[in-house]
Amino acid sequence: MLSLGADLRYLRRNLCEGEGGIDRMRLQYAKAPQPTVPLADPNRRDAAVGEGRTRGTGPASAPAGAGSASAGSASTPASGQRAEAADASIKAVGAQVSSDSAAATAGALSAAVVQGTTPKARKRGKKKGKGSGKGAGMTSAAGAAATPGGAGAKTSAAAAVDLSDELIALILDLTFTEGQPPIRDQASFEQRLTANKPRLISVAQEVCDLVSTILGTYQALRKRLAGITQINWMPSVLDMQAQLDALVFRGFLTAVPFAHLRDYPRYLKALDQRAEKLPPAASRDRDRMQEMAPLLERWRERRAAAVAAEREDERLDAIRWMLEELRVSLFAQQLGTAYPVSVKRVERRWRELGL
Repeated sequence: MLSLGADLRYLRRNLCEGEGGIDRMRLQYAKAPQPTVPLADPNRRDAAVGEGRTRGTGPASAPAGAGSASAGSASTPASGQRAEAADASIKAVGAQVSSDSAAATAGALSAAVVQGTTPKARKRGKKKGKGSGKGAGMTSAAGAAATPGGAGAKTSAAAAVDLSDELIALILDLTFTEGQPPIRDQASFEQRLTANKPRLISVAQEVCDLVSTILGTYQALRKRLAGITQINWMPSVLDMQAQLDALVFRGFLTAVPFAHLRDYPRYLKALDQRAEKLPPAASRDRDRMQEMAPLLERWRERRAAAVAAEREDERLDAIRWMLEELRVSLFAQQLGTAYPVSVKRVERRWRELGL
């Protein structure tokens, strides 16, 4: 346990070393917007509607076509059992690393994450289960694209957590809980730490490389879109800005399933290519926007209703990510999609999910 505290102190001191390191990433992340509605509950990030998969399993396969699927294909422990186990683990870690405040913080964080939670999830405990999960809400400056959303926390919680805290929470989650059963007792906790701790640094490097790529591309895209001033291109620019804000927002690292985070470089590259093609093909861009418009409008209406009712509907999350793939197909087809997707396929999936 003490050695885990030492590993976490080392990790925090050396997090995302490289050109500019964590300070450069913080500056890039500082431009990200606050979520327009409360963030998703990370405890529900494992559920994948009708896709039979959990976080970290890579890109989704082609959407199933076997009727309406139930939400939550990945099992989660009962809230009471989770709370008891989390309390026990937090006490165990805190008791052994409390001599150093940084280690105590990291230790409590590790215990919470081993229970499938994060600091934001603990703050959200009283409201768990409300909203619509996974940071998948859609609204926009132009009223036409996705913005983050979900359940259970006030938006100010995202601003209170430093980027390094989000990174460490994600690293610990992937190292100790990803695709593994929940921990029920102290012995299982110790066994999981011993077995998985050797992966900590390699997972940290993977996460830092991915997030550095995401934030670097995000900053470049913001600058590119801000530099487009032609009035007749504004509908497309606003749509792209809204999509960008839907992907990268304060708290997205702990609100978005890691399987989808892995797709972010492709989503952002598709956005960049769309912006590059805009000057010579603005009319074609508008035509493709119009193809998506009915789906986006229907999605926004259902999403708004779910948020108003404080109800989580993971079927909407499934459609939300299909719409991201559809954007790649329409605006940067050469990059490829995670599965075959088209307007008709999204409409069919909408019907299969009973939306």
